[in-house]
Amino acid sequence: MRGQPCIHGMQIRVADVIDLYSSGLSASQILEEMPELEEDDLEACLQFASKRVVSLNNQANKQLKVRRTFLEKILPHAPPYTK
Repeated sequence: MRGQPCIHGMQIRVADVIDLYSSGLSASQILEEMPELEEDDLEACLQFASKRVVSLNNQANKQLKVRRTFLEKILPHAPPYTK
């Protein structure tokens, strides 16, 4: 599982747990499917996924700002970018 975020001390990928949630399973169903997990493990997976989404969004916003600044420099008379 090299390079993939896993649950501490196990070889269960966070993505696998999130996939189970996204396929419609409840926390209790996931715990039945993977009895080695505990409720805290599921919570940690959700927190990790949430922080990852926020991080990726922040990175995308930074890249957009850099591109916007670049375009404003090379096209000084263009109307400002608005979302």
